[in-house]
Amino acid sequence: MGNNSTGGRSGPLFGCGPHKPRFPPISWDGLLSTSVLFKTVAPPSFCRAVLLPRGPPRHRSLCDGALYAQPPAQELSAGTGEVLLSISYLPAANRLLVVLIKAKNLHSNQSKELLGKDVSVKVTLKHQARKLKKKQTKRAKHKINPVWNEMIMFELPDDLLQSSSVELEVLGQDEEGQSCVLGRCSLGLHASGSERSHWEEMLKNPRRQIAMWHQLHL
Repeated sequence: MGNNSTGGRSGPLFGCGPHKPRFPPISWDGLLSTSVLFKTVAPPSFCRAVLLPRGPPRHRSLCDGALYAQPPAQELSAGTGEVLLSISYLPAANRLLVVLIKAKNLHSNQSKELLGKDVSVKVTLKHQARKLKKKQTKRAKHKINPVWNEMIMFELPDDLLQSSSVELEVLGQDEEGQSCVLGRCSLGLHASGSERSHWEEMLKNPRRQIAMWHQLHL
């Protein structure tokens, strides 16, 4: 069995069935620096995984075999920072899971002091224009690149999923302790770009966590 080497990394290919996986575990940070491509080759019972170096972001459907954790490059050029999150839907339990992982390059056009306090994320579940429920993460200590690694769960019937959406607001605090919005994004079929494609991938892949970076905006 040959080795696949990319950017100074190498790892053996592994197969299904009698072949045991020999890749080391990939952390969230590792996922961001590589793309993982799963491809079926003859015979059908044999599978292999290839680590691809991070280059121009690949924006391909999971149904085509590519797992990506980053939207197209043109969506990363402007705004108030980026947030990494994963979403999944559990049909048997009627549960929507949103995992807030971390953010980077947060800044505020209102006041630099807004980043002097802890940062949290408010997550609102909406059905069409109606707000169903909202929850908020804990406050992260890091100001510019906060890390939450926190899961938020919503009860949501399967028949409402297509027309529902999730709105995220990254919140800082001013000198008086009042919450101020540093950036927001909204995932759903009403949206465009990565915010829409992320929701579509979740719908196509129930029970599977789909992670992606999103540009924040005001």
